[in-house]
Amino acid sequence: MLLIAFAANRNRRSAGTACAEAPAYPRTLGLITYPLYLTHNVLGPAIIRALVDAGLDATSAVWVALGMLVLVCWFICAKIEPAVRSALMQSLSYFGKLPQRRPATRRPALARGLRLPLPVPAKVNVAAS
Repeated sequence: MLLIAFAANRNRRSAGTACAEAPAYPRTLGLITYPLYLTHNVLGPAIIRALVDAGLDATSAVWVALGMLVLVCWFICAKIEPAVRSALMQSLSYFGKLPQRRPATRRPALARGLRLPLPVPAKVNVAAS
């Protein structure tokens, strides 16, 4: 968190726009925060428990788990999320290429429904007993 705060403060102090050669690590650190937010509550205790069961003391287990969580979140941010985004964008781009809807006379029979008869209202006399 201190590294993120340092990078944000440094970025705020710099004047002008970022050049093309600017390092991408502040952006990557920012992108890591969301997977970290989503996974820390489940993965963190699981990693800590596994490390403590393996013989590490609790303090060391917390620090090692934190490092492992950051690495897992970096992997999600840098590798998995771009692949999923690319697949979604590719599949969503096909929605603009769908064929136009056919006229009702050219549609297959099942597209018009089952053609069940409509219910007929029935008159019921309820006699008071």
